[in-house]
Amino acid sequence: MSLHERISDLIGEIYDSAINKVEFERTISSLLHLLNGRWSHFGVIGGSDNHPFVGTSSLDGFTSKDIAASYREQNFKQDRIGNFIVKNPNAGSVTSGFLYSQDELHGSELMKWSEKTFGTRHWSLCFSKVPQGRLLGVAVHRSAATGEISPKEQQLFAMLFQHYARAIQIGIRDVQTIDGKDDSQIFLDQTGQITMMDPSAEAVIRAKDGIRAEDRYLVGCRSIDTVRLSQMVAKALGSRLS
Repeated sequence: MSLHERISDLIGEIYDSAINKVEFERTISSLLHLLNGRWSHFGVIGGSDNHPFVGTSSLDGFTSKDIAASYREQNFKQDRIGNFIVKNPNAGSVTSGFLYSQDELHGSELMKWSEKTFGTRHWSLCFSKVPQGRLLGVAVHRSAATGEISPKEQQLFAMLFQHYARAIQIGIRDVQTIDGKDDSQIFLDQTGQITMMDPSAEAVIRAKDGIRAEDRYLVGCRSIDTVRLSQMVAKALGSRLS
């Protein structure tokens, strides 16, 4: 599978799992493979507690409880992540190489602890505002041998993170509110693929009542309907499908 195909599949998986936390966490495994990461976590940052591990889910055998407990036990004041986020809420991303000098990355007690505890030294964090005055953050940690994330990899990470942020926006919607609406609702990503739909829309799709789903795309039950539907979707998406 080509890199482009892997990225495309991951984007689809991110939206598919927007309202399923377990599936959402599994998409991060694919993210790690793309970015040569050792482990990752994501969660809500902000509110009254700016600790970067609050609300975190992690991979590779580490639990959020383990990470937070170990971090608090060490009580490292050298960690500058929280202060950076508070002072720069719109920055969007930050890396270990930006916050720490090369001497600090190789010799500080904080980095020695990170490498001894988790086998990682370098990291990159992307974050974005979400409702209730908080931030969504996704971090990718890499081993010393792998090295810092490259500018090209960081660009890919930032692009994928925007999809995570949009998916979270969908996932935190009140499903009961959606269910209470009279109209059926189907959500599409920027390529026109179905990301989620409410129960009413699912019933229409199952019944093939004028439209149906094929390979995650909406198609009409008649050829002429498919053409009209494609034109309507393309217009809604700003002709991105053409």
